[in-house]
Amino acid sequence: PTVEAAIAPDAPLVWPDAAGNRCFQHQLGDAAATAAAFDGAHTVVRARVRSQRVAGNPLEPRTCLGQFHPGEGRWQLTSSTANPHRIRLLLAEHIFRVPAHRIQVQAGDVGGGFGTKGGLYPEEILVLWAAQRVGRPVKWVCDRSEAFLSDFNGRDQLADAEMALDADGRVRALRVVLHHNLGCQLGPSTAHPPLVGARMLSGVYAIPAMHVEINGVFTHSRTLTTYRGAGRPESTLVVERMMDLAADALGLDAVAIRRRNLIAPAQMPYRTAIGETYDCGEFEAAMDQALQLADWQGFSRRRAESAARGKLRGRGLSCYIEVCATISERMELRFDATGGVTILAGTFSYGQGHETAYPQMVHSWLGVPIERIRFLQGDTEKIANGRGSFGSRSMTVGGSALQAACRQIVDRGRQVAAILLGLPEDALQFDPAASAYQGQGSSGAPVSITLDRVARATYAWGAPKPLPAALWNGLEGVGHFSATPQNYPNGCYIAEVEVDPDTGEVALVDVTAVDDVGHAINPLLLEGQIHGGIAQAAGQVLKEAVLHGDDGQLLTGSFTDYAMPRAADFPRFRLALRPVPTKTNPLGVKGGAETGTVGLPPAIVSAI
Repeated sequence: PTVEAAIAPDAPLVWPDAAGNRCFQHQLGDAAATAAAFDGAHTVVRARVRSQRVAGNPLEPRTCLGQFHPGEGRWQLTSSTANPHRIRLLLAEHIFRVPAHRIQVQAGDVGGGFGTKGGLYPEEILVLWAAQRVGRPVKWVCDRSEAFLSDFNGRDQLADAEMALDADGRVRALRVVLHHNLGCQLGPSTAHPPLVGARMLSGVYAIPAMHVEINGVFTHSRTLTTYRGAGRPESTLVVERMMDLAADALGLDAVAIRRRNLIAPAQMPYRTAIGETYDCGEFEAAMDQALQLADWQGFSRRRAESAARGKLRGRGLSCYIEVCATISERMELRFDATGGVTILAGTFSYGQGHETAYPQMVHSWLGVPIERIRFLQGDTEKIANGRGSFGSRSMTVGGSALQAACRQIVDRGRQVAAILLGLPEDALQFDPAASAYQGQGSSGAPVSITLDRVARATYAWGAPKPLPAALWNGLEGVGHFSATPQNYPNGCYIAEVEVDPDTGEVALVDVTAVDDVGHAINPLLLEGQIHGGIAQAAGQVLKEAVLHGDDGQLLTGSFTDYAMPRAADFPRFRLALRPVPTKTNPLGVKGGAETGTVGLPPAIVSAI
């Protein structure tokens, strides 16, 4: 079930047609230029870097309820999925082969997902089939041991890396061969982590030449999918580990070698040697802020204090960059006849707090009181279309589409306000603070009308002044946004650990993070996302691993055997933001939900 076993010479084949158990191979960069850079290098460091297989373990196991309505010939699925519209499409197009309107998928409050709930599972098909067969609703609830066996897993990558450097510590080239465990067969987004993650192997560094070979490998293990970070944690671990090894080989400090290789703001937009174009970032400034926040210079004192208690203290530094937001999104706003507003979200929140952030945004753009805003998501009968939430995309694509819908509301409402006030449209300005259209009347006196009155007028049986039919049927807006180009969150994480030399026990005693996620819509919700990412990062580095016996038997089939981090395993975190707004979207936001899982692991590894 391991990558090492699958790529060994004469390994048994998982699929007869997949020679060498290889599903695909992809390459990035320039092999010849990279080889030439290695030929002239002063120092070459090499390492094999392993990212083990982990389980998503959302708080709520997968659950689904299927119903069939014979009078309408319709199926209804209630599921703890993170992507209702995707599930409906797959069920309609590939399973039942019926028009999508004959299948309704609903998802309510979902207790976590992290990527593992983004695809279609067999049980969601079977409860619908069984409900039609027996004429009764059929429910299935996954227990935790079943989840360990049947949920899609994450990570599981083997990287052989080489870094070539000049005598002064400047990187000349990086060469990486990745072997990514796909599991026994392809599933939802199985190839996404290795292919997208590999794009970030240049990290935040100006590496002149690179070549990356990506191998998708079949094994006799559970199918992999995206898991929080989806390839970017694996790549960050590779490039940051190589920077640390290079520093050791050249006798340099971890900070010094990074400072010599960081991409400067003046170089933006910067195109890496493997074809990724970063639009903005202040990488050195973020690192310096993290060093100050972590009291980097005071480490010797803390190390001495740990030694007095018989503990060995280590510290590690990690600079990261990741790529976020993808595909398009649709958001809809509808005023009702009483001036209330409903947000119909194409994204899907399973703990991110969209029901707080989106109304907050609508309030700031339209001035509608938050208590008059309703939030809807997760029902394919009510939401025309949606892509769900993954890849830290919701604020970028969902938020930008929501802003576009608000602008439609303002423009359409201006037409109504102009008729009601008897003024030209261009004579009216919308003031979000007052939630009103304002202008000057024919006498020069200021006039205004609230958005609430405008919205109500579009429903009125008899408006004060007649409205054309196009404006007399409610006030609504539909916004779209496509994440092209994507955005690049980045930052610096510092970790300190204490190791018991007698037992090898590791305690994480300090975590410092400085993140650039662009404009922060809701800093408190963002902080919660960072906390969660830190917890999952520490869990991966210190405790978690999906393990199988030589016979393929799963050895970590319960929480008795699969170690999860607990609250007592963490210190208080020192967090700060250093926003550099991006121009790739109108809000200036960058993804913020996965920063901890991407940035922290190399720092803990280095500290140990």
